[in-house]
Amino acid sequence: MNRSEGSPPPPADPTERFAKGNIAFTLVEMLVAIAVTSMIVVLLLVLIQSTSDTWRRNTDRSKAFSAARAAFESMTRTIAASTLNTYPDYYNTERITRAAGDLTFRPDVYGRRSDLHFVTGNNLVNDQRGGGIFFTAPFDFDPSTTNPATSGQLNGIGYFVRFTNDPSLPDFITNNPPRYRLFQFLQSTASLKVMNANFPNNAWFTSDVNVSSNTYPLAANIVAFAVLPKLSERENTNLDSLTPDFSYDSRTPWTGTRQPTNMHQLPPVVRVVMVALDETSATRLQNGSSAPALGFDPATVFDTAANLEASLDTIAARLTEKNLKFRIFRADIPIRAAKWSAN
Repeated sequence: MNRSEGSPPPPADPTERFAKGNIAFTLVEMLVAIAVTSMIVVLLLVLIQSTSDTWRRNTDRSKAFSAARAAFESMTRTIAASTLNTYPDYYNTERITRAAGDLTFRPDVYGRRSDLHFVTGNNLVNDQRGGGIFFTAPFDFDPSTTNPATSGQLNGIGYFVRFTNDPSLPDFITNNPPRYRLFQFLQSTASLKVMNANFPNNAWFTSDVNVSSNTYPLAANIVAFAVLPKLSERENTNLDSLTPDFSYDSRTPWTGTRQPTNMHQLPPVVRVVMVALDETSATRLQNGSSAPALGFDPATVFDTAANLEASLDTIAARLTEKNLKFRIFRADIPIRAAKWSAN
């Protein structure tokens, strides 16, 4: 059929257009596509590398403080089990209870009494750096017997920090540098001296604290340690309302008209604070056998309970200035056996 003059041309045949290659990509389009794809791949690689580095750093940091975390969790669980087994008893006019075989005893008042002990404070044992705590708990530890432990067997237990090498390692281990270490004192049931009249006051634990079988390190690089008996937040929000200087003694003497509040009584809550360095930071600070310069004195940095948070800020600032990696562990531990009374 002939096309009339002036009429529009017929539409192109799609098959003919494809055969001529009119829809293929040009070289410029290919180069642009390759460039965009390369940029996306590079961005993905950078993102993956950044994520991998962050994960690796967090993993390394977690591993660096795993021993300190395990020690802290073990310590807090044990402190929560503290007991005094308090019972009521008569006191005479001198506020002394009746001794065995004393037929002249004249009762005057009724008060709390316990044969056990709970004590916190600084300088409780030699070379102590910072706070310390000693108490009794039904830990069922007695290596001297082959019989199964009977639930409720009491042990003497304590925690404190010293700057020393690891006494649990044998002498032929040469890589045993001194460190600030958290120690646990564990007195077996058979050797328990807290109720022995020959070991009054703190002598029941100071007599054995340097015996290697009773005291061993829980974690290294613990550069600050504080133990603060306190009231619950519901009772009083002031940290120093129970003890202004971190010291608490359930064997405090009865000298006034009323029995002292803490006498033969467990505190309702114990706040424990621990600051740990990672091993790399501790190694970098190492200076022979002398204690490293931390920018603060672990023995005195926690001066008063009211300044606890300020002391932690000081510690964090000093360690940060030295570019040291550290972690602060803290917990308020309710004492399960406490039957706290303000009277």
